[in-house]
Amino acid sequence: MFEYLVEKVRKKIAGWKFRLLSQGGRLILVKHVLSSMSIHLMSVMNVPGSILSRINSLLANFLWGETKNKRKLHWMSWKKVCKPTKEGGLGIRDFKKVQKSLQMKFAFRLIATNNLWTDFFRAKYSRNAHVLAHNKRPTDSRFWKSIISVLPEVMDNVKVLVRGGNASFWFDRWLSSGLLSVGAYDIANLKLRISDCWINNSWNTDLLRELVDADTVADGKMVSRSKGQLLPGNGWFWHNCLLTRISMCMWRSWFNSLAVDDRIQHKGVSLTSACDCCLRRQTEKVSIKGTVIGVIPCLITWCLWKRRCKARMEGKTENADQLQCQNIISRPGRIVKWSRPPEGWFKLNCDGSCRGNPGNTGGGGIIRDSHGLVKGAFSTYYEYGTNNSAELKAIVEGVRLCKRLHMNNIIIESDSKIVVDWIRKRKCTLCSLALFRGDDLCA
Repeated sequence: MFEYLVEKVRKKIAGWKFRLLSQGGRLILVKHVLSSMSIHLMSVMNVPGSILSRINSLLANFLWGETKNKRKLHWMSWKKVCKPTKEGGLGIRDFKKVQKSLQMKFAFRLIATNNLWTDFFRAKYSRNAHVLAHNKRPTDSRFWKSIISVLPEVMDNVKVLVRGGNASFWFDRWLSSGLLSVGAYDIANLKLRISDCWINNSWNTDLLRELVDADTVADGKMVSRSKGQLLPGNGWFWHNCLLTRISMCMWRSWFNSLAVDDRIQHKGVSLTSACDCCLRRQTEKVSIKGTVIGVIPCLITWCLWKRRCKARMEGKTENADQLQCQNIISRPGRIVKWSRPPEGWFKLNCDGSCRGNPGNTGGGGIIRDSHGLVKGAFSTYYEYGTNNSAELKAIVEGVRLCKRLHMNNIIIESDSKIVVDWIRKRKCTLCSLALFRGDDLCA
């Protein structure tokens, strides 16, 4: 019945896995495309664990890489990969945990809300009593069995506010110590409420001693249980300014899952280990790990890792002296700066852009005087067109703005040589001539 879910994921991966995708690209596809499939079905149907395991296996093989004949090595377990980034994982959703969370959501609604849906299930399975008081029957549906299986875990993570006392005395977690039904041997009144044990603004201690042990009655204070702390965050390398493939490399290096000789040998592959970075006969684990931890920012570490891979795959090695020489003999950087117009003149700097060519276009510009002060600016969306048309429209709109501001001495700057040559040589495409219709821009 659920076999088509596996086939759907397999067909989706088949169109991607043999393309030249970086591991960062595969991570994005797994998180934002594959993990969004089949979620709605799992919210109403109990998918077997074997099906979910096969789907997780397909995702793991795609993430770590797979050839036509065999899969590549998995450098970290899928359980660790599926942890949140704050806990050292990649933030991928495990299908088993996704289904469990959906079941826990229904279980929480069953105990916390009153509507037609909850009334139906309570009347059908628990005979309007508390759902925890219900004894499992072989005739129960798979959906109801899945909800009942996660209900104890839900109750361990919720706390009921007493308020009017309508909560269940035995089966609602209104004490920090947990459910009172856990330590009870024989419960006579399954529908007993908290308000039934409260008389004249105080506890009915005689009744409480009959129901629970003396230690629980004597302790009148509500003791809160401390909340578990998250693991120390190692997510500093998931900064938005970094490319995903760089972040992925940093994550693997931090958790010792890079494909260095020491890790490859740990997987059972015999190698004669030699570090390609320092050209010494030693294991790569010491050199790579020491470099990754000691070098910040991440971009430098990424360049060092590429240098190692180039030495291993292409046989091109470099030492520190070579890097220093390259820095000395390299061509000095070219400084680009804005130059002021002559006294009494204005300078119009404009630019156009196109998302795709052709595609949606836009443009803008700014006008400054000889002192660098801004005298005017604009930005406009030009709808569908080409990059050259966007550049030309930006120039035309800038000139029109200068005319409205009574600026006659204008110097125009644009980064499009094609459009500048059109204007200088008074030659442009027929479609572009329509921009000048009805205007005397040279006046």
